[in-house]
Amino acid sequence: MPEKEDFEEIKLNAENNYKSVVEVYCPYFKEKIVFNSEGLEHLKFKRHEKPRSEQEQHMRFKLLGLAPEVIRSSHTLQGLREIRKFERMRNIPFWRISKKTGTRLFFEGNPDED
Repeated sequence: MPEKEDFEEIKLNAENNYKSVVEVYCPYFKEKIVFNSEGLEHLKFKRHEKPRSEQEQHMRFKLLGLAPEVIRSSHTLQGLREIRKFERMRNIPFWRISKKTGTRLFFEGNPDED
């Protein structure tokens, strides 16, 4: 088990480094891989509101600095695993429901004139 001070320092450094990387081009997928908040959440949690152990997080945070270079040099697929599971999705916000049609209204009036 890592020392609490070491873990917090490594975690803070890793989070700051992660946030500084916006995207990295992956030759295998032929597209840019985005480093967003979902990826950072994945390092901290196994599932929604189920945190990883400190030891597991410590290992992931220590190795996180290598991720951009590994992605940049990925030219082949090592293995493939297919799973079926539900993913948490955020709802599209809306302001109100039309009394006439019962449909969602995202705006009211004429947006070109407002």
